[in-house]
Amino acid sequence: MAAGLYADFVVPDTDVCSAGNHAALLDTKILRTVVGGRTVHQADHTSAG
Repeated sequence: MAAGLYADFVVPDTDVCSAGNHAALLDTKILRTVVGGRTVHQADHTSAG
């Protein structure tokens, strides 16, 4: 990353680094996706979790 550049990223509902098993990763929901500095997906908060 550098100043003036955009980062594309997702925000999962699970800490994927400490999920513990593959099943937990498969159940992970994406809460937000940001591409080029703009939110292109925002999960409905009532369905997350």
